[in-house]
Amino acid sequence: MRNVKAFLVLAVVTAAVAAGAYVARDEAPSIPQSGERLFPSLLAAVNDVTRIEVKADEETVLLERGTAGWVVPAKSGYPADPDKVHQLVVGTAELRVLEPKTSSAELYPRIGVQGPGVDGAESMLVALRGAGGDALAELIVGARKSARGNAGASEIYVRRPSESQSWLVEGRLPLGGKVSDWVDDSVARISRERTRDVRVIHPDGETVAVRQKEPAGWDYVLRDVPEGMAVPEGDEWRVSDIGRGMADLDFDDVRAASDPPDGAVPGFTVEAETYDGLRVRMETVRAGEVTYGKLSAEFDESLVDPTLAADERLKDKLASADAVRAEAERLNAKWSGWLYAIKKFKSDYFNRRMADLVKAPEPPKAESNTDTAKPPTS
Repeated sequence: MRNVKAFLVLAVVTAAVAAGAYVARDEAPSIPQSGERLFPSLLAAVNDVTRIEVKADEETVLLERGTAGWVVPAKSGYPADPDKVHQLVVGTAELRVLEPKTSSAELYPRIGVQGPGVDGAESMLVALRGAGGDALAELIVGARKSARGNAGASEIYVRRPSESQSWLVEGRLPLGGKVSDWVDDSVARISRERTRDVRVIHPDGETVAVRQKEPAGWDYVLRDVPEGMAVPEGDEWRVSDIGRGMADLDFDDVRAASDPPDGAVPGFTVEAETYDGLRVRMETVRAGEVTYGKLSAEFDESLVDPTLAADERLKDKLASADAVRAEAERLNAKWSGWLYAIKKFKSDYFNRRMADLVKAPEPPKAESNTDTAKPPTS
């Protein structure tokens, strides 16, 4: 009898516990399972995203999708970095839940999900919006760390701003709290091996010209060196910097050419010519410590050396005349109407004068006489 009573008590307790658990589950919000997407419906709607807002302590970045692609309104509608925008939209859609984290606001600072502007937080608020301004996805992005067992991915603490629950998710999210982080900062990608001649014409007319030492090389030699002068041994890199300066040209800022900076004065002009006939010209103005360049391109058939077509060193590096003409048109379409703030280290290369590059060779040192004078003999 005692065993029967004990069994009945255990059954009642078990039933009560089970009922309590059922009620708790019924009242609790739905919790995504590990591996599920944080925004399940976003992947099917990525093409509906027409506006992106990234808010940090420093500023709010606004990106908009126009007929020709994504642009940055704060930079007069200059193109945004298309790869980075794509990574953000698709990366948000592909975030997968690892586990729920805290829902206590007091603990948010530990994982950086309190939101931008709160107690000096470094978190960011990302909003992806549709054509009507409706939010397709919103999240506060906090601390991150490398994902375990998934190279290239991160484990990221996030929170939807309308919810108290935070999450640890896995995925790839490119972020940046400044407008300059989202601008397509590539101006030109003209390879060093392809560029033969570079000339810098300074405002007073002085010209510094360099030529590639040999086809498809990386080193340049200074032309028109004044008589009695030479590039000091070990300083040849200063010359080569000028030749390589137009390769992989990028910028710190951009503005409409119709809105030049206040107080701008004429700067240097750079002309770069390639083995296959492309000529790029950059005219600059200087405003304080910043140098802005306006670029243009053209095809000049007289620059093409037909004997180089069979040079193995230039194989796969040179383009046909038609391809270079098309390249010049494409570059002009991209550059037209813009002033680019050239990175300072690049403008420092081009600002070098002949006097900075050469000097008179030092005269040979006189040989010292180490023989000991012999005393006179009697």
